[in-house]
Amino acid sequence: MKALTAAMPPVDLTASVSATMDRCAQCQRGGMKLAGCAGCQGVGPRYCSKDCQKIAWGQIHKYTCKASKNRMERGTKLRLKGLEGAKQHNGKTGVVDRVEDEKGRICVLLDGGGQLSVRPQNVERAD
Repeated sequence: MKALTAAMPPVDLTASVSATMDRCAQCQRGGMKLAGCAGCQGVGPRYCSKDCQKIAWGQIHKYTCKASKNRMERGTKLRLKGLEGAKQHNGKTGVVDRVEDEKGRICVLLDGGGQLSVRPQNVERAD
């Protein structure tokens, strides 16, 4: 038995617990009961409170939620609007490449070439 335990690497339980702990998708707090988005049917983000869920909805989740009429999937046709730092792109069209949940941005492939990462309020459906 002594030879068996000597061959096994030591286990740091605190590191493995914190690394695998579920965290709130909005505030990143862990170690508490989390509730999932009902519209995502158990496969979407999980939140520690209604406040965190509301904040996430306003920032990005309404564009990624499976039940949302505002959902933006890859290939959704968009028109850019209200850009301040890249005004030359206002009015241009493109398609969603991906939604960057963690950054709260939508990556758009522009018609005619190029790519732009924008906030959700700077796009509207073009279809």
